[in-house]
Amino acid sequence: MKTTQNQVVPVAGRVALPGTAHAAFLSYSSADRATAEDLTAYLEQRGIRCWLAPRDVPPGALYADAIVRAINDARALVLLLSQSSIGSSHVGKELERASAKKKQIIAVRVDDAPLTPAFEYFLSESQWVDIPADGRDAAFAKVAGAVAHSPPAWASPPAAAARAPPARRGPWRWGGLTLAALALAAVIAAGSLYRARLRLHGVPAADSVSAKSIAVLPFVDMSQAHDQEYFADGMAEQILDLLTKIPALKVIARTSSFQFKGKAEDVRVVAEKLGVVTVLEGSVRKAGDRLRVTAQLIRAADGSHLWSEVYDRDVRDVFRTQDEIAAAVVGALKVSLLGAAAPRAATTSNTEAYTLYLQGLADAQRYTAADSDRAQEHLKRALALDPNFAPAWAALAGAYGDAMVFGPPDSFDKVHERIATAARRALALDPKLADAYVALANLGFVDYDLVSSARELKTALEYEPDNPGALNVSIYLSLASGHLEDAERFARRLIERDPLSVDPYRGLATALWFRGRAAEAEAVYREVLAFRPDADSMHYRLSLVLLAEGRAQQALTELDAERAPRWRALGRVMALDALGRRAEADRSLGPLLTDVLGWYYQLAQVYAHRRDREHAFLWLERAKSARDPGFVNYLKCDPMLAELRADPRYQTLLAQLNLPP
Repeated sequence: MKTTQNQVVPVAGRVALPGTAHAAFLSYSSADRATAEDLTAYLEQRGIRCWLAPRDVPPGALYADAIVRAINDARALVLLLSQSSIGSSHVGKELERASAKKKQIIAVRVDDAPLTPAFEYFLSESQWVDIPADGRDAAFAKVAGAVAHSPPAWASPPAAAARAPPARRGPWRWGGLTLAALALAAVIAAGSLYRARLRLHGVPAADSVSAKSIAVLPFVDMSQAHDQEYFADGMAEQILDLLTKIPALKVIARTSSFQFKGKAEDVRVVAEKLGVVTVLEGSVRKAGDRLRVTAQLIRAADGSHLWSEVYDRDVRDVFRTQDEIAAAVVGALKVSLLGAAAPRAATTSNTEAYTLYLQGLADAQRYTAADSDRAQEHLKRALALDPNFAPAWAALAGAYGDAMVFGPPDSFDKVHERIATAARRALALDPKLADAYVALANLGFVDYDLVSSARELKTALEYEPDNPGALNVSIYLSLASGHLEDAERFARRLIERDPLSVDPYRGLATALWFRGRAAEAEAVYREVLAFRPDADSMHYRLSLVLLAEGRAQQALTELDAERAPRWRALGRVMALDALGRRAEADRSLGPLLTDVLGWYYQLAQVYAHRRDREHAFLWLERAKSARDPGFVNYLKCDPMLAELRADPRYQTLLAQLNLPP
């Protein structure tokens, strides 16, 4: 039987659409990615070919160009309609494009978010499927039928969706606005929440940020087997590291920029969240000894490309490629090097050692005991191939430090010596390597020699003023030393460079609380929980602020939202004590005393809050012996220990920290 391009051929109970074009283009926001992938799998299992970003963006293609071509070629646009997608400018552009090209539009409701007038206009003749009303399986089946056949009887919009907007006083002037403009307004509204958050913490909003600011997003692994993610991440991270060494350029830290990994987030939203004007994105395809790297520098305000390039190279040329991309960014942004030499890529000529180094970095980022062990193994193998690879020695010192956090199988002294040896070897090879100084500064904390920590951090920040690790450790050195204004200053600096990382906000809130500015500390914790509601211990820490303000019932309520059981239980003991519910508090405390490893300082807080000095000092002594981070970070200024400060034993403990003046 002959078929035409548009005929439908049944195949073993499925619907197969012949020809090479994709039948359906999936339009969705990043929040609905899981649903989009599930729907795509459902349709493709039934022979309906789908185009899904970023999966189907061709290697080296510009993202926007690939989207336009895919919509032009598709028979239908399947729109996942949700509160998130209605506020997404990239979804708005895709819908407007499909409407202009007279494509069949199938709106798949994910939630009951109200439509904007512009969405109502473009969806007025679309077909509708409602997942909450129909159920997932039935809704997916309807989508498959709609793509493959002419519209069925249920094609009209549901009544709730078709309602006109409520009457308003004064004229409405929607006619002159495109959907893209309306979507942009939604993006700007969402971004204003982040601008407000940044202003709260003294960080300049994006509209006042210098044009010399950039976020390097994780590069996409386009290798055929998709097994080079570590290499793609490493490429982006190394370019980021090169750019951070340029004083005139503001570069967002990895912790924040890599939060957008795998998300199809609008570039303007990314820029708003990170407080930058430009974004660098790219992809990597590695096959054997050949490497293709695509990179593009985007002006976030309008999505225009300031620069783009494709590099087809041997893998051994990876360092030259990184140098060239960094140099191109500097040139495109017209950044002055102020007479300094341009930064150069990692110092090894051994590509296998470099690959192992990237694998070690990727392992370390996952931050588990097992991954820490793997990171050490990869880095040791890299150094066996090139013993003069200074960044690998610094990374190994960091991995050893992680092992100490997770509980080393070897003695503390052995791990301590490994950290010191690796860091000093790195500095012997490269005396300006800031990360190695940070590793030595961390050792000062566990040695209770904060004078040496201060010395190492001062040197690290001289060589790399915005090194995230150095700034972060400086926050806690300042807290430990009672230099609370400095702690606040370092925290605000780090928030500007790493606006989506929890650590600097925790440090800022702690500094504000210790300074008696409880209302501001509370506001900081609530802001963190607004963008990271799953962050461990944040509700607990907020509850301590509330307790100190005499708001015990609010503290107890706040702890109900703490996701980490141990932190929640500790906070409940103190909140229940404050409410006079001692029997309940004792029942909560009992199980905590059966597994105390790593929680000595928090138990000291509990007993100090109970005004039980003997038990409080018992737990502080144990915290000191175990090198509990809370002991060194908070002993001097923690309001929870106020009951203990008049006791001579408290001053004796404080003197053992060798704090800087």
